[in-house]
Amino acid sequence: MVMLSPPGYLQAGTYDAVKDRQYLVTTRFYKSAADQSRARGGLLPDNVAWSAPLGVSGFNVTVGPFRAVIGNTFAANAGDYIVVSPQSELRTLAGSSPTTNRIDVIGVLVRDAFYSGAFSDADVVVIPGTPSAGTPAVPTLPAGFLGFYNLLVSANSTAPVVTDVRQRTALLNTPIPIFTQQMGQGGVNYGEQRIFPASGVMPPRHVLWGEDGAWHGQSPFVLDFGAYNHINSTADRAVATLAVPDPGYPYRLVFTGLVVAGFDGLNGWRFPVRDGVAAGGTILAATGFQTRDPDNSFSGDQFMTLGGSSQPLSGARTVTLWGQRIFGSGSQGAVTTAQTNVSAMVVGV
Repeated sequence: MVMLSPPGYLQAGTYDAVKDRQYLVTTRFYKSAADQSRARGGLLPDNVAWSAPLGVSGFNVTVGPFRAVIGNTFAANAGDYIVVSPQSELRTLAGSSPTTNRIDVIGVLVRDAFYSGAFSDADVVVIPGTPSAGTPAVPTLPAGFLGFYNLLVSANSTAPVVTDVRQRTALLNTPIPIFTQQMGQGGVNYGEQRIFPASGVMPPRHVLWGEDGAWHGQSPFVLDFGAYNHINSTADRAVATLAVPDPGYPYRLVFTGLVVAGFDGLNGWRFPVRDGVAAGGTILAATGFQTRDPDNSFSGDQFMTLGGSSQPLSGARTVTLWGQRIFGSGSQGAVTTAQTNVSAMVVGV
């Protein structure tokens, strides 16, 4: 029987580069989803300054320091490569065309003369794209290449438009602090750990990949609605909006809070939360309801405690707290902005 990764290290063993790579990389890093015999390629966890940051000045692009695992696509079952770049690397793109567009890709390339060519090294390189009069395609990437950024060079442009395609990997059983563009990806290893990144309004969250093919252990977090709009109208009106970032997994929005609205005569209020910013948006939760005042027995501000949960949702979205005037006429009654305060908790499902 031939083992892919030999036991390390046998007292009288002979270890060529392939066996070293198989043992040191393939068996110790998170494996690739596409090829179980390979490690998952990507940058190793580090601070921003050591995560291949990109600087752009015209067509001069600079990639900062990084440590990376690069999948060996030269041959099957051959083990993967580890590369460290301790300093910034400057590369210059070809200028733009007056009539065509292209996409260049910058990343790190391993050259291994055992498989092809005369060089055995690694370097930051730019893979040029094919010019196109329409929408350009990402170029075919060579073996031993790990891309960091796609660089769109449009006709007559003076600098590329950058798309971040970096990925992070890590040692088995250690958390991967993923990039934002990795948030929608599933895991591979059972028990795989990820730290979902903060996005300005979200705290970091620690999650595990289960045997059921889903992330578990999502920490709920609270988002506060934006500024509240004073309402004094019989028409449906937006009271406040809330931008919900993509948490990277299915979730519910659990609404809580207080709305203060005035009553006068045969009128009442309903406060649903709608998907989007239009009155016709899907109602996610009827968070609060106040019936009419049939005999004008009270007037002035009334306090309403709101609560409700949405159906399962996914992805980023904007939701709106609506004030619906029911019954009555005229312009009596208003939402009191100073005392109204509604929040939503993002809870994984």
